[in-house]
Amino acid sequence: MLSITFLLSTSAIVANRYMTLYFRNTGLGTDWFRVRFPIPHTASLVLQYWYAINYPVQPWWATGTAAIPEQYHYLPLPDLELGGTDRIGSIVTNLQGGDNISNIVLRIRRWNDEII
Repeated sequence: MLSITFLLSTSAIVANRYMTLYFRNTGLGTDWFRVRFPIPHTASLVLQYWYAINYPVQPWWATGTAAIPEQYHYLPLPDLELGGTDRIGSIVTNLQGGDNISNIVLRIRRWNDEII
């Protein structure tokens, strides 16, 4: 897994939303990796998430309180290898009516090192 990209569009309903990305072994029913975006997202925003390997940890990541200067959220992702029973999922805590998550775009490396 090289990167994952998607958009979260929030409605005008006032609420704090938190995005979590997880990787689950469906055969075992357990999550083997989980990352939660530390800063709440409020109403009426379009936020683009970029989870990718080799992204540096951003200064606001550690505290979870600093303002984010842009609508693009770059999050570090370890170098992951997906197995045949693994699944990628997302959770939006406090999702509201009218909120929307776009299609998820994956950039992967196949077993023969071909990047697609």
